[in-house]
Amino acid sequence: MVSMVILGKRPAEIFLQQYDSKNLIFCAPTNQGLEKYQGKGIELRTADFNDESTLAKSFDGADVVILISMPFVGPRRRDAHKRAIDACVKAGVNKIVYTSIVGAGDKNINTYEVNDHVWTEAYIKSQHSLMILKNW
Repeated sequence: MVSMVILGKRPAEIFLQQYDSKNLIFCAPTNQGLEKYQGKGIELRTADFNDESTLAKSFDGADVVILISMPFVGPRRRDAHKRAIDACVKAGVNKIVYTSIVGAGDKNINTYEVNDHVWTEAYIKSQHSLMILKNW
């Protein structure tokens, strides 16, 4: 059995259509973000990316974490991504799938948003095995 932690509304809807709900763990920063999934046989957990002390517990038992990029930029995004990645490592997650952005790592592109993704990709590579998906 592969347990996957899904972070993000649209990915959650897609994975719910493709996988048995008993293999899914949905996380959101608040319980309110999980309400629509109650009663669907999915394990629901709160994952506060600002609380390092509880974040790893949110990922316990997961083989794969689908990490959707945070909806803000700069040091705040990098810090949130770092905490999530560190929590994955601490929880023993086998694979991190990260949604990056097209152009991350291209030497001709130097914008604050792309640079956040470059940083996150490099940090994951230094800590863990991963799969990177590029958003169009």
